[in-house]
Amino acid sequence: MPDWNRIVQERLASLRLRGAEQADLAEEVAQHLEDRYRELTGAGESEQEAYRKTAAELDDLYPLRASIQPNQRMPKHEPVPEGGRLSGRLVPDLWKDLCFAGRTMRKNPLFVLFVVLTLGLGLGANTAVFTLINTLILNPLPVPNPSQLAAVSMTEAANRSKANTPLPLSYPDLKDYRARNAVFRSLAGYTSAKVITLKTGRSSQRIFAELVTANYFRTLGLRPERGRFFLPQEDSAPGDHPVAVLNYGTWQTRFGGEHDIVGKPLQLDNVVFTVIGVAPPHFIGVNAIFGPDLWIPAAMAERLLPVQMKNILTARGKGVFQGVGRLKPGVGRKQAQADLATIASTLAREYPETDQGHVIAVEPIFDAVFGSSTGSSSPIVFGSAVLLIVVALVLLIACSNVANLLLARSVARRHEMAVRLAMGASRVRLIRQLLTESVLLSLVGGVAGLAIAYGGLRLLWSSLPNSANFNQPKLDATVFVFALAVSLLTGLVFGALPAWRASR
Repeated sequence: MPDWNRIVQERLASLRLRGAEQADLAEEVAQHLEDRYRELTGAGESEQEAYRKTAAELDDLYPLRASIQPNQRMPKHEPVPEGGRLSGRLVPDLWKDLCFAGRTMRKNPLFVLFVVLTLGLGLGANTAVFTLINTLILNPLPVPNPSQLAAVSMTEAANRSKANTPLPLSYPDLKDYRARNAVFRSLAGYTSAKVITLKTGRSSQRIFAELVTANYFRTLGLRPERGRFFLPQEDSAPGDHPVAVLNYGTWQTRFGGEHDIVGKPLQLDNVVFTVIGVAPPHFIGVNAIFGPDLWIPAAMAERLLPVQMKNILTARGKGVFQGVGRLKPGVGRKQAQADLATIASTLAREYPETDQGHVIAVEPIFDAVFGSSTGSSSPIVFGSAVLLIVVALVLLIACSNVANLLLARSVARRHEMAVRLAMGASRVRLIRQLLTESVLLSLVGGVAGLAIAYGGLRLLWSSLPNSANFNQPKLDATVFVFALAVSLLTGLVFGALPAWRASR
């Protein structure tokens, strides 16, 4: 006898009935067909003819389809498991993941502590190095619009081996360039840091001072933290105005940040100077690494410098000043170079004994900031890049160690993952949850890394002699954005493989 139950199940498949409804209907129809088949064979019909007539009753399913209730039909698409459904609400779902990750971390404090310390050391090293790079290379000169500044120096054209070595200008030449140029809004000069003696009572201390022209701070676009900067008349009469502007770091370390520092007398090499102002924080001069404790007018050179330097304000052959100028709007460095080259040719004709063979050079201010013998920042940039690669490798090793820990921990969580899959969670949902846990761990490690970087830099700078003279790294918004980005990337890197393995 034909298997009418199987035949009916195949014919009813197109109706897409639910499991229980289809089984009950198939059983009822199969019983009817079986009775009809026996009736035909009992009446003398052959088995083939009885089967054909009985099966023909299944050819028209319309009456049967019309009698089926809509709630008996299966949905057109398979339902999505509850755990794998995308709700479209990113923030609430992310908050749930973060809460679950926080509870998981709270249950494993020793594991979390070890991971945070491991990541903190790696992220702290990277943050510390980036802070140095950000302070010394990316933003070495904390002045407004540094791109408008240019360094002005002299080179010896006769000696080709030294053609690219910047040499200082004499004070008379600097005054001529300042008066005759048509490309700078302001052109100032400054010397290298000179060692002088500060006498306080019966004791004396060695400090560093720079001689600058009166328009030095105005050219750089700075505002004083306290008091004022130099006036034009304080740099016009040699030796008549013994005034000084303090470095902010020197004010804080040597003078304890005294509120009445303006007007305070300082005895420098047997000359009594008066403090008229304090420079803004983080400014140490046109130098990325080391700066002076104070600045004094160039007109005081004859009363402060050694005997052999007494006539630097009048001797055209003694170059001690580096030039820094702020370009006029719309003027480029090449145009400034051509303008000053014309002035240099004129000075060579007017003063052949001292200016013959001199070539003026207008370079980017950042080349002068690093103060190298070649005037280039390439060695410092290269060294910083190497250091950044080294600490990046340290962070990669830390990520590898943490990933191994998470892989080992995923074995212990295999039962949890199996239960969650059995309850309807999709693998994508599990991966998202595990990645959220790893990113949260990396963010906590990033906070620890910021603390380690800050403490390490403070310890390093406090151990330096004359720490006020060094450009102190600062944790600004750029550093925080860097730390956040690296923390997020780190969490995704060390959490990807363990999350994928745990969800399988």
